[in-house]
Amino acid sequence: MSGMNPYSPTQSFDSAELGRRIRIRPIALLQQGFEFIKSDYWLFLGLSWVAVIIGSLVPFGILFGPMMVGLWLCFREREEGKPTSFDSLFRGFDSFGTSLVVVLIHIAIFAPVFVILGTPLVILFLMFFVGVESVEPSLSGIVVLLGLGYTFFFTVVSMIVQFAAMFSFQLIADKGLSAWDAFVGGFRLIYKNFFGVLYFLIIFAFLFIILASLCFIPLILAAPVFYASLFLLYREMCPRSQPNFVL
Repeated sequence: MSGMNPYSPTQSFDSAELGRRIRIRPIALLQQGFEFIKSDYWLFLGLSWVAVIIGSLVPFGILFGPMMVGLWLCFREREEGKPTSFDSLFRGFDSFGTSLVVVLIHIAIFAPVFVILGTPLVILFLMFFVGVESVEPSLSGIVVLLGLGYTFFFTVVSMIVQFAAMFSFQLIADKGLSAWDAFVGGFRLIYKNFFGVLYFLIIFAFLFIILASLCFIPLILAAPVFYASLFLLYREMCPRSQPNFVL
């Protein structure tokens, strides 16, 4: 395939025109993700975990952004039929400044939001653990149900924000967008496919819990498949065969 990047940035970016609505099938995406990388599975296993480990070395996600950009560059090279190596992974540092600004925007906006959202959760659990002996069983049961429901809501919101960040890093790698455009674009892709992405998130979380409960080894081995499926999900939203922005 051609090595040209059809997603060079434009002078007039309109996030409303970014991406397209698709039908999201999580299990099929996971299967396709495995097929996508299976001939170089061990390479992508190494790439995925090197990206995660190095990205976690410095607080506040300072290295996480460029490592994710580099990882998506590796998947794009795979898509183009090019040989992939760790050199491609570290090319993400060419976009260090852009990816770092995306991370800082996320922190600036969502750190206060999660503090506010987390406060009712803390109150609910304090009500249960501190007052469980002094309240009626029926009331403590209601508190537990409210706590579990709110925990689920809080987890879903957190995962949506994390997935939006992943899409932002893909937009940097694939389209060369600026930090703000990539930040907005990540949420735009989720907005256009909200219920499909939510379905994907629920399946992803369910599988994550199952694999993590098996001594984490299956989860470690499944990491490149999850990343590959996320890359393919992004590609279905923003296909290479389409113009830069798809209605």
